[in-house]
Amino acid sequence: SGAIVKVSDNGAEVQLAETQAGIYQTNLINGAPGHIYQLTVLVNGETFSASCTMPQPVGLDTLYIAPGPLGKFQFANIAYTDPLGIDNAYRFIQYKNGIKDPAIFVQDDKFTDGQSVATRLDTGVDKEDDPRNIESGDEVIIEMLTVDESIFKYWNSLRSAGGDGSTSTASPANPVTNMKGGALGYFSAHAISQRMVVAP
Repeated sequence: SGAIVKVSDNGAEVQLAETQAGIYQTNLINGAPGHIYQLTVLVNGETFSASCTMPQPVGLDTLYIAPGPLGKFQFANIAYTDPLGIDNAYRFIQYKNGIKDPAIFVQDDKFTDGQSVATRLDTGVDKEDDPRNIESGDEVIIEMLTVDESIFKYWNSLRSAGGDGSTSTASPANPVTNMKGGALGYFSAHAISQRMVVAP
C-alpha cells in the first residue's frame, strides 16, 4: 500500500489508483495486441519495473469433459489452432464451479507451430474424495491466455519448481521473472479466450 504504480501503453503513461490496500486499478487503458506495456512501481524508496508485449489472441476452439486414461476420473479436454509462423505461448486456467484449480498448465508452439492442438488438462486428481474432482453437473470454465515468452518462462519455471503443489519436482527455486529490481512475481499483458461447459 502507498506505492506509486504507473503503466505506459506504447509510451502513454497512466498512474493507477489504489482502490484497496495494495490493489491498483485503472479503466484508462484498454489492452491492444501488439502494444508494449511498461510497469513502474515506486514504493519505500525502491523502484520495480517490467515490460510486456501483448500477443495477438488465439481462440479456444473446443472444450469438453471426458474420462482420463484409467476411466475413473474426468478431466477437461481442449483444442485450439496455433497460428503458423508466429512464436506463441499459452497459459490455461481451470475453474470448477467458480473455484480456481491450482494446477499450472502452460504450452508453447515449439513442436506445434501452425497445427491443431488437442490436449487434456490433467490436474493430477487421483482420489475420489479430492474436492477438485469433476462430477456430473459441475460447471467448468477454461481460460486460455496467449502470453509472451517471458510469462511462459515464469509459469513454466514455477511449475517445474512445484509451484502448483506437485511433489515430483526439482528443488524449489524462484521462478524466472520479467520484473527488475528484485521483486517476486511477474507483469503480464495477455489476450484471453474463455469457454464454459457443464460436465455430463
